Amino acid sequence: MILIALLLTILSAALRVVPHMPNAAPIGALALFLGAYYPRRFAWAFPCLAMLASDWVIGFYDMRIMAAVYGSFIATFYIGKLLKEKKILSADVLDWGRKN
Repeated sequence: MILIALLLTILSAALRVVPHMPNAAPIGALALFLGAYYPRRFAWAFPCLAMLASDWVIGFYDMRIMAAVYGSFIATFYIGKLLKEKKILSADVLDWGRKN
């Protein structure tokens, strides 16, 4: 199973480097998927590794912004964990966006 996570991480990093629509890189999907389906606690590091690898190619930027971006992917990972454990429903996540 770690091989699948590693392959998805490499693919996500590669797809972030090639030209794509703005905000359409698959790192967020990787974080949500690993949070929901990967049983290991350290799996939050895979999206961060994909970001680090692609940032190394694209170029690094302001550390405060990078911390916020990486933190958002870690939060997305834990949202996937909550969805898997049925502590929140996907409808609750969608309703939160409309209420606020």
